[in-house]
Amino acid sequence: MELQALQADLQTVSSLLGARTEEEDPIGFLQFSYRRDELTRQIEDLADLHVSTANVGLFFGGQPVLGSRGIDATFGSKAIEQFQMLVSTKYGATNGAVGSRGRLPRRDQSELLVTDVVRGSFGFVMEENGDADLVDSGLKHAVAEVVDLIYRLGAPDEEAFEAGLESLDNRLLTALKNFFHTLDDAGATIRLVEDTRDFSLMRDSVTRARERTDGLAITEDRNVQIQGRLYLLPDAHRFELHPSNGDPTVRGTFTELSLEGVADADGRIPPGVIGETWLVDLAVRTVRVPNRDDRHTYRIARMRRAGI
Repeated sequence: MELQALQADLQTVSSLLGARTEEEDPIGFLQFSYRRDELTRQIEDLADLHVSTANVGLFFGGQPVLGSRGIDATFGSKAIEQFQMLVSTKYGATNGAVGSRGRLPRRDQSELLVTDVVRGSFGFVMEENGDADLVDSGLKHAVAEVVDLIYRLGAPDEEAFEAGLESLDNRLLTALKNFFHTLDDAGATIRLVEDTRDFSLMRDSVTRARERTDGLAITEDRNVQIQGRLYLLPDAHRFELHPSNGDPTVRGTFTELSLEGVADADGRIPPGVIGETWLVDLAVRTVRVPNRDDRHTYRIARMRRAGI
């Protein structure tokens, strides 16, 4: 958002500078030249800036918004509350699936602050209450995943939509239904800005996302056990399992809890784990989508050496 504002200012200053010469207007030419150089420097600094904490802008349009003057208070507070619930639900599932009811794990650690109100279309800036670090926070990852999921559910591209189904569970699906119902019932649009991502869901996309989430049904985890050669991608928390009996490769996700008794005290995976044969207990979730084949997602629940 800051980058866009600076780029707009630079374009304006460059236009003003191009309309005069140093001979015709030496003072104005000098002032605009200084301003152009300062804006260029700020843009270069922002391009190199990495923010490791969560931050997101939610901009609303449509019927609940009266230009730059204001937003319907009931709608605004409800939409922000439901977006926060999405983030808390996603963050709570970082170390494993959450129950469809009850208290969310680590809810107090997932709360965002409303730090600014932005006019034009009416919006709110929400940020993590934490200090910057060298690595991205878990909450930043959760916010990014929620923003990505909102985009995919409203996207006209069917492949983008289907790719988003893998991360759904019943708790998250309920939160998404509530969020899209609130937007659609109010006749609202939404623009989300997160890190370097910036996209909008107009009225047709909001309605599409509502209809899609209303049509989804999820059958929660059932367990299967497969022996095979296991490959892990620790940074992405994803795995590939090549069954010893020659069945098709199984792909899915894992959490820190999945590696209990395998990873070291710092969560690192020691040598002799990746690429070896393991007996893996998988939690299988089935997502039913109208007029499509069922989608199965897999998560490692437990793993142990084959033969033990």
